[in-house]
Amino acid sequence: MNAYDVEAIRKIRNRSTISLNDARDRYYVLRDIASLSSGTLATLTGYRSYEDLDRIREDFITFASIVIPRKRFSTWMDAWKAFGFRKG
Repeated sequence: MNAYDVEAIRKIRNRSTISLNDARDRYYVLRDIASLSSGTLATLTGYRSYEDLDRIREDFITFASIVIPRKRFSTWMDAWKAFGFRKG
């Protein structure tokens, strides 16, 4: 874990009344979401255009940034289910 990770975890923790461990877990889920490959998103969505995949990734990251500080997801896959994207 680097200094950036620690700072991001603190920001998540400061936005809600959760423990440091919960903040760390939520940060890791956000990090995993941000690093999803285009191939994974293509499989999940059915889209192949990078333009479409980038838009979906951006929407998913925005959703997760708003929801994750308030709701706990164990993995990015749980967050994806909550995101509710329907395969195109």
